[in-house]
Formats: sequence, structure tokens, C-alpha cells
Amino acid sequence: MSDPSSYRLGELRQALPGTTIHWFPRLGSTNTRGAEMARNGTLRPPAILLTGWQVAGRGRGTNTWWSTAGSLTVTFAYSATPRLLQELPLVAGVCVRRVLAAASGLEQLKLKWPNDLLYDGRKIGGLLCERVHEIDLIGVGLNVNFEIAAAPPLLRNRITSVQALTGRTLEHTSLLIALARELAEEIAAARPLEQIIAEYARHDALAGQPVHVVEPDGTSRSGIAVGLDDTGRLIIRSGRLAHHIIAGHVEAAVR
Repeated sequence: MSDPSSYRLGELRQALPGTTIHWFPRLGSTNTRGAEMARNGTLRPPAILLTGWQVAGRGRGTNTWWSTAGSLTVTFAYSATPRLLQELPLVAGVCVRRVLAAASGLEQLKLKWPNDLLYDGRKIGGLLCERVHEIDLIGVGLNVNFEIAAAPPLLRNRITSVQALTGRTLEHTSLLIALARELAEEIAAARPLEQIIAEYARHDALAGQPVHVVEPDGTSRSGIAVGLDDTGRLIIRSGRLAHHIIAGHVEAAVR
């Protein structure tokens, strides 16, 4: 039996006509390579940058993304859409959640603003969206086919995987095809942001929870997350004040 975490590149190219597949057996970061290619003019969207082993994955800001055999790590590249950059993680998040829930049966998957997928409070996936030289890069990392014992000790209580939750493995090629098709359809449909936010709200991991947010300029805020506003910003309510956060690192507040 073939390894479910391997990729059948011929099948990918046949299933996704018009999309260029850039395959790297080993790579630091698919988003970093995508940004480099966008800058030097060698990335022609729509395209997919795919690696079997990502050794220096990036999260938002200075965060890193740990991955191992059984992780799905990929960057989808599209011509920049009219959407604001802050909207991309919302669009990508609802798509990725939709596909992973259907493939795994894990309907209780949640979205943690701005870029994480959680199951029962543990991280099962993450997104990194960037816009470089009029190309939108949507990086996706999913914990698919590995047991949590494979993770570094400091992560074991914070992450989970499809295999750990279900006892099943998912075939990476089929999952990647489903992700690519769903993202392409959602981007082409250009649904109004209010519809994206409504779908997001049905799976919002933060709504009603006490949180602590550190914004990019270092400003810290604590309060109750009450959802997203009509532009996709996180609303934190603290007493009578409502703070609308456009970007930041969010953690559960200590009660």
C-alpha cells in the first residue's frame, strides 16, 4: 500500500488543469519560496508550491510552524483579488475548515481568528496569507497523519491531528485536490464578505471567551471576544469599551 502522506504529482496535474505544481521534496517554507518567486517573476498563478518535508515553516509574525512526516504543507498562489489582505485568512479559513471537516468527519472543527483551526482547543491547522507583487499567497499547514507523540514535548498538549482524533489516515493527494478546488471556487465566486463572516461565526472558537490580544505595535488588550465586525476585525469587549482588532496574537486569558 502506498504511503497516504505521499503525493501523486501526475494525478495532481491532471486533476488541476491550468494550475502549475511546483514540487520540492524538502523546503524551508513554501510561503517563503512563493514570495521569492513572486518577487523575481517566476511565479505564474494559479500555482501550488508543495513540499514533502517543510523544515522552517512560518507562522504569523515571528511564529514558526512545526511539521513532520504526515503533515500537509502547501502554498496556493492566485492573482491578487480586490479583497483587502485582512479578508484572505477569513476566506481561506472557512474553505479549509469545510474541506477538512468533510474529509475527516470532524464537524466540530473551529476557527480561531485570525489564522488557526482548532479541535477542542488544540491546534490542528494554520494559515499564512500574504500579498507579494500582486500575487496572493495562501499558506496552509494541516496536522493530518501523525500521532501526537511525534511532536516536540512542549507542543503535545497544544496540538492534535486527524489521525490522533480519528485513528484514520487521510490520503494527501485527494485532500490537496479538494483544497485546491474549494479555494479556487470560493475565490472565483467572490462572495460578499458578510456571507464569509456569517459562515465564520458558526465555527468561531473565540466567541464568548476571555482573551488577551497583543497587536503588532505591542498594544495589549484583554476582554471578551464577541465575534467579528463587518470588515472582519475581531471585537474585544472590555467593560463598556469595544476594541476592533485588525491584527494580533490572541491567547486565552487567565481567569
